[in-house]
Amino acid sequence: MSQSSDLSFSSNCLVAKERLSNFYLWMISAGFFLYNYLIGNNYLPAGHVGLYSFSSLFYLCCMGYLYRYDLGKIRFDLLLFWVTIFIFSVFLLTIVYYLFDLPSSNYSLSLFTANLKFIIQYTSLLFAAYFVKVGRMRKVILYSFVLLSCLIFSNIDYNYLIFTYGYSADSNLIASYQGMASSYLMLLILLLVATRRKDVKLLFAFVGMVALFFIGARTQFVMGAMIFTLMLFKYHPKFTFILMFIGGISLCFYPEILLMHDSRIFNLFHLAHDTSFKARIQMFDAGIQDIINHPILGVYGGQVYYFDDLGSYIHNALSVWRQFGVFVFLVYVYVIMRSFSALFIYARKSSSVEIVLFYAIAIIVGLTFSQNYENATVAFIVGAALRCLSIKEKT
Repeated sequence: MSQSSDLSFSSNCLVAKERLSNFYLWMISAGFFLYNYLIGNNYLPAGHVGLYSFSSLFYLCCMGYLYRYDLGKIRFDLLLFWVTIFIFSVFLLTIVYYLFDLPSSNYSLSLFTANLKFIIQYTSLLFAAYFVKVGRMRKVILYSFVLLSCLIFSNIDYNYLIFTYGYSADSNLIASYQGMASSYLMLLILLLVATRRKDVKLLFAFVGMVALFFIGARTQFVMGAMIFTLMLFKYHPKFTFILMFIGGISLCFYPEILLMHDSRIFNLFHLAHDTSFKARIQMFDAGIQDIINHPILGVYGGQVYYFDDLGSYIHNALSVWRQFGVFVFLVYVYVIMRSFSALFIYARKSSSVEIVLFYAIAIIVGLTFSQNYENATVAFIVGAALRCLSIKEKT
């Protein structure tokens, strides 16, 4: 009788974890987009804490409660071991550096808070990607995608989505078009995973790519374009080659096409004149100098000493090395590459995992060229990889 009740309790806990993960992923995708949109257009006052961080903390506390009897049942896995080492190392170093008041009394608390938010979001996405059951929320995802896409296409003015930044009372950035783009891209990935027909997937991916163009966040647009291109090449390789050939010929004869549209996205084709790109080059040079001078431990908060600005990170994965040292960086890289390897192997058996693999490729490209370590979405592919590995063990 007790064994039967234990099985029933475990089953109920699993269902609760899955439903909670489904709701959390909806909150940080569709919910977070709407939150950014309402604040950015002054329909909603900005609070002191962003919805993403609050949702992640609430989700993590609930998952901790549901896991209170399962800690002894967790199976050992090398990827799980190293991702745990990564999270623990970042947390420990954040605490130590905060106690030593680094980088300075003006920024130590802000950096401490930012790193704690990253840890909470990273861990939450890890759990959510592992437990999510996308098929059970297919209609909700579809209706949300249609609603958000309509909001984007009906609010375009001068080639951009109508939007302003939202700041809290203590001047923290709460809402941004980058946040909208990241959440919309996450919703798009969930929709593609939930959709079965290939041509319908392509249609959604194309609509999503166009919507990301008008939001104006370049990294997310490139990621969306990469996912669409990879899907097109996978499903219709001959047609893809024809399109690429026609596009290449058109650019050879009419290169001015790239200069016709006044948009941040088209600035990607002439970065030498882009002020954001020039600033990132300066951040990169400063960060590399810190790594050269302190290759083992790095320089925690090094961007503050150069630019007196907390957000002036190296905009790629090397930001991990600079902030936390070479060991944490190597663990970070190993976790990503091991996750990619697991997804690559399992993608042959599942079209859903194939979409996550394409997302992983886009994330890796983003971490190589434009995103710093605070991009917690990388945890989504790690959680998906852990799920694939657990299924492989059971079979």
